Amino acid sequence: MRVESMRRILAIVPLVLSLATSHVASAQLGGGNTAFDKRMNELFNAGKYSEAVPIVERELGLTRSRMGQNHTDTGRVMTRLATLYLVQGRYAEAEALFKRSLVIDEKAYGQGHSNVGLQLSNLAVLYRFQGRYAEAEPLFKRSLEINEKALGRDHINVGTSLSHLGVMYQLQSRYTEAEPLMKRGLAIYEKVLGRDNPYVATNILNLAHVYEAQGRYAEAEPQVDPCHSHHPAPLGEAGDCFIRSILDQGRRLATIPPG
Repeated sequence: MRVESMRRILAIVPLVLSLATSHVASAQLGGGNTAFDKRMNELFNAGKYSEAVPIVERELGLTRSRMGQNHTDTGRVMTRLATLYLVQGRYAEAEALFKRSLVIDEKAYGQGHSNVGLQLSNLAVLYRFQGRYAEAEPLFKRSLEINEKALGRDHINVGTSLSHLGVMYQLQSRYTEAEPLMKRGLAIYEKVLGRDNPYVATNILNLAHVYEAQGRYAEAEPQVDPCHSHHPAPLGEAGDCFIRSILDQGRRLATIPPG
């Protein structure tokens, strides 16, 4: 892959990671075990946001009627809907729902609970999308602190918090602050998810982008074709080949030493 192509791919990575990991947080809040959650995951992963929104809006109305405005189940569906609004660019609607979900979880679980950490992260992602970095940073930091205390330093939610904060620093060209956060987040993701997971790929490329932005990309040319390897193809043969190509390029960039 040529260097210019790598630059184009890396340019979209902050958006990819934001969407992927914010959706991970939303799914974790929802448990992901009901038929509704599974269907929504399928639609989200397929990019069928417009199809998913009316389904979730209807579910929110039903849940409010059944459980009440302040129930955690209502907050869970609010979070799901807010995530969809976020990826559609409906920021004001997403913000209102994220804030309401946060209040519900703080009241139900306490301010140090991991669900609160996830809600804070979701709201911070929204602010980062809008370039509201001064508002996003303390929320990301609080989310990280909560998750480390509630879940342990090596939990995947901690990896997500680290990656989110690192991406925000990256977008602000604060590369020396971004790099250690991204490295630690990547290590957690690789340990929990395995090295060939697409979420790991986005984390690798975000770290690589920190180096690329500083002109440290000359060693990115592949020496082998990763598509010649024989791994399972959960995304289809072409999709799996692409992911492994990205992993290969990203790892080569990410291992370029500082300097």
